[in-house]
Amino acid sequence: MSWARDAMYEANTTHTGWRHEAFGRFLLRLASEGLNDEVFLAICREAGLQRELVGRLVARSRTDEALAEAARASDVTLLELATLLVSLGQEEGAERLIRERKPAPGREGRYLAWLRDRAQQRGDLADALALSDALFRLRPSLAGYQEVRALAQAQGRWENLQRDVLQRLDSEKQHALLTEIALDEGDVPRALAALAKVKGAFAANGARVRRRSAHPTR
Repeated sequence: MSWARDAMYEANTTHTGWRHEAFGRFLLRLASEGLNDEVFLAICREAGLQRELVGRLVARSRTDEALAEAARASDVTLLELATLLVSLGQEEGAERLIRERKPAPGREGRYLAWLRDRAQQRGDLADALALSDALFRLRPSLAGYQEVRALAQAQGRWENLQRDVLQRLDSEKQHALLTEIALDEGDVPRALAALAKVKGAFAANGARVRRRSAHPTR
Protein backbone atom coordinates (compact mmCIF):
# COMPACT_ATOMS: atom_id res chain seq x y z
CA MET A 1 0.00 0.00 0.00
CA SER A 2 2.83 2.40 -0.80
CA TRP A 3 0.38 4.42 -2.93
CA ALA A 4 -1.57 5.34 0.20
CA ARG A 5 1.51 6.71 1.91
CA ASP A 6 2.56 8.56 -1.25
CA ALA A 7 -0.90 10.11 -1.52
CA MET A 8 -0.75 11.20 2.10
CA TYR A 9 2.63 12.85 1.64
CA GLU A 10 1.32 14.65 -1.44
CA ALA A 11 -1.65 15.86 0.58
CA ASN A 12 0.75 17.53 2.99
CA THR A 13 1.69 20.03 0.29
CA THR A 14 -1.76 20.53 -1.26
CA HIS A 15 -4.16 20.45 1.71
CA THR A 16 -4.22 22.25 5.06
CA GLY A 17 -6.37 22.15 8.18
CA TRP A 18 -9.77 20.54 7.87
CA ARG A 19 -9.22 19.77 4.18
CA HIS A 20 -6.15 17.76 5.09
CA GLU A 21 -8.14 15.81 7.69
CA ALA A 22 -11.00 15.26 5.24
CA PHE A 23 -8.57 13.89 2.68
CA GLY A 24 -7.09 11.58 5.28
CA ARG A 25 -10.52 10.22 6.23
CA PHE A 26 -11.41 9.72 2.58
CA LEU A 27 -8.16 7.84 2.05
CA LEU A 28 -8.84 5.60 5.05
CA ARG A 29 -12.33 4.75 3.81
CA LEU A 30 -11.09 4.13 0.31
CA ALA A 31 -8.37 1.70 1.34
CA SER A 32 -9.51 0.51 4.77
CA GLU A 33 -9.74 -3.17 3.92
CA GLY A 34 -6.28 -3.28 2.37
CA LEU A 35 -4.38 -1.22 4.95
CA ASN A 36 -2.20 -2.85 7.56
CA ASP A 37 -2.02 -1.25 10.97
CA GLU A 38 1.20 0.68 10.45
CA VAL A 39 0.02 2.30 7.20
CA PHE A 40 -3.34 3.11 8.79
CA LEU A 41 -1.59 4.73 11.76
CA ALA A 42 0.82 6.59 9.49
CA ILE A 43 -2.08 8.10 7.56
CA CYS A 44 -3.77 9.11 10.80
CA ARG A 45 -0.62 10.82 12.05
CA GLU A 46 0.02 12.61 8.78
CA ALA A 47 -3.58 13.83 8.52
CA GLY A 48 -3.95 14.72 12.21
CA LEU A 49 -6.75 12.17 12.70
CA GLN A 50 -6.21 11.74 16.42
CA ARG A 51 -9.53 10.06 17.21
CA GLU A 52 -8.97 7.41 14.57
CA LEU A 53 -5.35 6.99 15.66
CA VAL A 54 -6.15 6.55 19.34
CA GLY A 55 -9.10 4.27 18.57
CA ARG A 56 -7.01 1.94 16.40
CA LEU A 57 -4.20 1.77 18.97
CA VAL A 58 -6.62 0.84 21.75
CA ALA A 59 -8.31 -1.73 19.51
CA ARG A 60 -4.91 -3.33 18.96
CA SER A 61 -4.19 -3.36 22.72
CA ARG A 62 -1.47 -0.73 22.29
CA THR A 63 -2.84 1.29 25.17
CA ASP A 64 0.39 2.99 26.23
CA GLU A 65 0.88 4.30 22.70
CA ALA A 66 -2.72 5.48 22.58
CA LEU A 67 -2.31 7.42 25.83
CA ALA A 68 0.97 8.91 24.63
CA GLU A 69 -0.68 10.09 21.42
CA ALA A 70 -3.59 11.59 23.35
CA ALA A 71 -1.21 13.39 25.70
CA ARG A 72 0.17 15.34 22.73
CA ALA A 73 -3.26 16.68 21.77
CA SER A 74 -4.42 20.26 22.30
CA ASP A 75 -6.44 21.16 25.38
CA VAL A 76 -9.75 21.00 23.50
CA THR A 77 -8.95 17.80 21.63
CA LEU A 78 -7.67 16.06 24.75
CA LEU A 79 -11.10 16.31 26.36
CA GLU A 80 -12.64 14.67 23.29
CA LEU A 81 -10.00 11.93 23.28
CA ALA A 82 -10.46 11.31 27.00
CA THR A 83 -14.19 10.79 26.44
CA LEU A 84 -13.34 8.39 23.60
CA LEU A 85 -10.91 6.50 25.83
CA VAL A 86 -13.59 6.12 28.50
CA SER A 87 -15.98 4.68 25.92
CA LEU A 88 -13.25 2.18 24.96
CA GLY A 89 -12.81 0.99 28.53
CA GLN A 90 -9.74 3.08 29.37
CA GLU A 91 -11.25 5.11 32.21
CA GLU A 92 -8.19 5.16 34.46
CA GLY A 93 -5.83 6.29 31.71
CA ALA A 94 -8.27 8.93 30.48
CA GLU A 95 -8.70 10.45 33.93
CA ARG A 96 -4.95 10.45 34.52
CA LEU A 97 -4.43 12.41 31.29
CA ILE A 98 -6.97 15.04 32.31
CA ARG A 99 -5.61 15.37 35.85
CA GLU A 100 -2.02 15.73 34.62
CA ARG A 101 -2.81 18.35 31.97
CA LYS A 102 -2.47 21.99 32.94
CA PRO A 103 -4.88 23.64 30.49
CA ALA A 104 -4.50 27.18 29.24
CA PRO A 105 -6.19 29.92 31.28
CA GLY A 106 -9.91 29.96 30.66
CA ARG A 107 -10.16 26.22 30.04
CA GLU A 108 -9.72 24.98 33.61
CA GLY A 109 -13.48 24.89 34.15
CA ARG A 110 -14.07 22.37 31.36
CA TYR A 111 -11.43 20.07 32.82
CA LEU A 112 -12.87 20.30 36.33
CA ALA A 113 -16.37 19.66 34.98
CA TRP A 114 -15.16 16.60 33.03
CA LEU A 115 -13.49 15.14 36.12
CA ARG A 116 -16.53 15.93 38.28
CA ASP A 117 -18.82 14.12 35.86
CA ARG A 118 -16.50 11.11 35.86
CA ALA A 119 -16.44 11.06 39.68
CA GLN A 120 -20.23 11.10 39.78
CA GLN A 121 -20.45 8.32 37.20
CA ARG A 122 -18.23 6.03 39.23
CA GLY A 123 -20.07 6.94 42.45
CA ASP A 124 -17.18 8.75 44.15
CA LEU A 125 -19.19 11.47 45.89
CA ALA A 126 -16.24 12.76 47.92
CA ASP A 127 -14.19 13.42 44.80
CA ALA A 128 -17.23 14.85 43.01
CA LEU A 129 -17.75 17.28 45.90
CA ALA A 130 -14.11 18.37 45.91
CA LEU A 131 -14.21 18.98 42.16
CA SER A 132 -17.56 20.79 42.33
CA ASP A 133 -16.19 23.02 45.07
CA ALA A 134 -13.09 23.78 42.98
CA LEU A 135 -15.32 24.62 40.01
CA PHE A 136 -17.51 26.81 42.22
CA ARG A 137 -14.45 28.68 43.50
CA LEU A 138 -13.36 29.24 39.92
CA ARG A 139 -16.79 30.37 38.71
CA PRO A 140 -19.10 31.31 41.59
CA SER A 141 -22.79 31.00 40.69
CA LEU A 142 -26.08 29.99 42.25
CA ALA A 143 -26.13 26.79 40.19
CA GLY A 144 -22.62 25.96 41.38
CA TYR A 145 -23.61 26.57 45.00
CA GLN A 146 -26.67 24.35 44.62
CA GLU A 147 -24.52 21.57 43.21
CA VAL A 148 -22.01 21.76 46.06
CA ARG A 149 -24.87 21.83 48.56
CA ALA A 150 -26.57 18.75 47.08
CA LEU A 151 -23.35 16.71 47.07
CA ALA A 152 -22.41 17.80 50.58
CA GLN A 153 -25.89 17.06 51.96
CA ALA A 154 -25.73 13.56 50.45
CA GLN A 155 -22.59 12.97 52.53
CA GLY A 156 -23.77 14.72 55.72
CA ARG A 157 -21.13 17.41 55.33
CA TRP A 158 -23.18 20.46 54.50
CA GLU A 159 -23.50 22.13 57.89
CA ASN A 160 -19.79 22.85 58.29
CA LEU A 161 -19.11 23.38 54.60
CA GLN A 162 -21.95 25.87 54.21
CA ARG A 163 -20.47 28.10 56.89
CA ASP A 164 -17.08 28.08 55.16
CA VAL A 165 -18.59 28.76 51.74
CA LEU A 166 -20.69 31.70 52.95
CA GLN A 167 -17.76 33.21 54.85
CA ARG A 168 -15.56 32.92 51.79
CA LEU A 169 -18.12 34.56 49.53
CA ASP A 170 -18.56 37.38 52.03
CA SER A 171 -14.79 37.96 52.21
CA GLU A 172 -14.73 38.07 48.40
CA LYS A 173 -17.57 40.64 48.47
CA GLN A 174 -19.85 38.36 46.44
CA HIS A 175 -22.86 40.07 47.98
CA ALA A 176 -25.13 39.82 44.94
CA LEU A 177 -24.58 36.05 44.85
CA LEU A 178 -25.10 35.83 48.60
CA THR A 179 -28.45 37.57 48.10
CA GLU A 180 -29.47 34.97 45.49
CA ILE A 181 -28.35 32.14 47.76
CA ALA A 182 -30.26 33.46 50.76
CA LEU A 183 -33.43 33.82 48.70
CA ASP A 184 -32.95 30.29 47.31
CA GLU A 185 -32.74 29.00 50.86
CA GLY A 186 -35.72 31.04 52.04
CA ASP A 187 -33.66 33.10 54.48
CA VAL A 188 -35.17 36.57 54.00
CA PRO A 189 -33.23 38.36 56.80
CA ARG A 190 -29.93 37.09 55.38
CA ALA A 191 -31.00 38.11 51.87
CA LEU A 192 -31.83 41.64 53.06
CA ALA A 193 -28.49 41.93 54.86
CA ALA A 194 -26.60 40.85 51.74
CA LEU A 195 -28.67 43.16 49.56
CA ALA A 196 -27.81 46.08 51.83
CA LYS A 197 -24.13 45.38 51.17
CA VAL A 198 -24.80 45.32 47.43
CA LYS A 199 -26.46 48.74 47.68
CA GLY A 200 -23.62 50.00 49.83
CA ALA A 201 -21.07 48.89 47.24
CA PHE A 202 -23.01 50.63 44.46
CA ALA A 203 -23.22 53.82 46.51
CA ALA A 204 -19.48 53.74 47.25
CA ASN A 205 -18.64 53.20 43.60
CA GLY A 206 -20.95 56.04 42.58
CA ALA A 207 -19.27 58.39 45.05
CA ARG A 208 -15.82 57.51 43.66
CA VAL A 209 -17.02 58.18 40.10
CA ARG A 210 -18.44 61.56 41.11
CA ARG A 211 -15.18 62.53 42.84
CA ARG A 212 -13.15 61.63 39.77
CA SER A 213 -15.53 63.64 37.56
CA ALA A 214 -15.30 66.68 39.83
CA HIS A 215 -11.48 66.53 39.96
CA PRO A 216 -10.29 65.19 36.59
CA THR A 217 -6.62 64.30 36.31
CA ARG A 218 -4.63 66.88 34.46
